[in-house]
Amino acid sequence: MIREMSLARSATVRKAIMWDSEVYEPKHNEHYEYFCLNCGKVIVDKRRTRFCSQTCREEFVKLHPIITWEDFKWRIFERDNFKCKSCGFQDLPKYSKDKKYLLDYPRLECDHIIPLFLGGSDFDPANSQTLCHECHKKKSKEEAKERTKLGKLIREGRQQTLRLT
Repeated sequence: MIREMSLARSATVRKAIMWDSEVYEPKHNEHYEYFCLNCGKVIVDKRRTRFCSQTCREEFVKLHPIITWEDFKWRIFERDNFKCKSCGFQDLPKYSKDKKYLLDYPRLECDHIIPLFLGGSDFDPANSQTLCHECHKKKSKEEAKERTKLGKLIREGRQQTLRLT
């Protein structure tokens, strides 16, 4: 019930198909023929990458619920015990006395360990960590500098391996 309330407040629309904390990415072979996640058949329609038909998609969604980014973040916070992985700051959620209502959402952020622009997975628990606002701001600033360097190298036609520290 508490989770439902926090999801209702969420304005985020990013979604991923998840089951047992594993992201279901489109499956393909070496010839880039995609396979339906529900029935396993080769997908003939080139515009589709996950399901061969609307019926297969609906069957899959019934068995594997679609979750929001807000729910995914909450799972990461719970996994990390609402504690920043960098500095150790802990901010537990505050509930009403009867534990029915979430009064104060933790001031924590879910961070991608490997940034998306470097090929990190979006809804991957192994690529996600809990950070406090200050640590996330500092890490994001460093990543922005690296991203700028990468863009400059690409525009100049040079390649270089990036290291994030």
